[in-house]
Amino acid sequence: MHVVLGVFLLTPMGCGRSVLALTPRAQVKSDDYMAVPFPPRPALVEIVPPKPRSDAVWVDGGWDWDGDRYRWVAGSWVIAPDGVRFARWVIVRRSDGQLFFAPSVWRNANGDTVAAPAALARAKTTGGGAAGAIDE
Repeated sequence: MHVVLGVFLLTPMGCGRSVLALTPRAQVKSDDYMAVPFPPRPALVEIVPPKPRSDAVWVDGGWDWDGDRYRWVAGSWVIAPDGVRFARWVIVRRSDGQLFFAPSVWRNANGDTVAAPAALARAKTTGGGAAGAIDE
C-alpha cells in the first residue's frame, strides 16, 4: 500500500510539468488582435539551452504576423524586469469564421506594452517551412 501511494504521489511530477522558471503572465488586450487570413502552423519544437543565470526566466517561442506570413520567434532565457508580465500570442476564430491574431507582448503594471528584455540565450528549433521564416 505504501508503494502504491508513493508512485501515485510522484506521478504528477513526471507528466508534463515544466521545470523551467517561466515568466509572470499577462493577458492580451482586445486592441492587440488583428484580422489574419489563415492560422499559423503548430508551434515548432524548441531545444531549450541551459539556464544562463539563476535569476533568468524562460519565454516560449511563438508565432508573429508580419502582414503576409507568420514568422517564428525563438524562445529565450531573459531577465524579466520587476513588475513586467508576458502576454503569449493568441489566435481566435470569431463565430463568422474570421481569424484574429494577437502577438506576444510584454506589459508593465499599468498594462502598457513595453520593450521585450534582451535574450540571454535562445532556443534552437527543429524546423521551418512554408508558413514563414525563423527568427533565431
